[in-house]
Amino acid sequence: MDRRGGARPRPGHGAGARVLVGTGVVGALPALATGWADWARSDKQQQRVGIVHAVANESAWMLYAASWLARRSGREGLGKALGFAGFGLVGFGGYLGGHLGYRQAVGANHADGVVRTFPEGWHAIGELEELPEEEPVRGEIGGTPLFVLRRGGRVDVLADVSTHLGEPLSDGVLSDPGHARATITTTRGSVFEIATGEVVHGPATAPAIRFDTRINGELVEIRLPRP
Repeated sequence: MDRRGGARPRPGHGAGARVLVGTGVVGALPALATGWADWARSDKQQQRVGIVHAVANESAWMLYAASWLARRSGREGLGKALGFAGFGLVGFGGYLGGHLGYRQAVGANHADGVVRTFPEGWHAIGELEELPEEEPVRGEIGGTPLFVLRRGGRVDVLADVSTHLGEPLSDGVLSDPGHARATITTTRGSVFEIATGEVVHGPATAPAIRFDTRINGELVEIRLPRP
């Protein structure tokens, strides 16, 4: 009983529970859409796990939607049962999501290891005149693959690893190499601005690893930017 003499609402009943369930149902829609977009750009092995992950999560979404409808019509007991069933599927889907993220590296930054393994200091990658004009070349220092593009006296260098699924940038399509905002489109559809490494268009979310460059006599030298 509350202070006014009325019966207290039982846990999981009443308007508050309906609002909470309804908010979750609506809020899940963008996550479902982005999940399918990322699934479409994944490898086959990742897609097999991803489809089960998606089915579990969307089944949970339908159970929660049915729970909201049942609660709205006054069938609180049925609404709670549907909600518990949805919660169980959310847990299973979350387990698969963790497997995708931590074991199969879906959505992970595949280039971040470069920051930890690239040797410190300046390193020569060759002479300026040896680099072709407006044509990307692939280099390597300390086991780190490099994407190198010369435009006149300017040389831009990125780690030759896409942050999306690790595909080489050098296998992509170069656009407007003679302009400051030249881009590279990877085989998975991510677009990076070469001068900055920034993402122009996903599915990649993290920028490409960019190196500082300088011309030392005839040599082009690079280093990781300092924090």
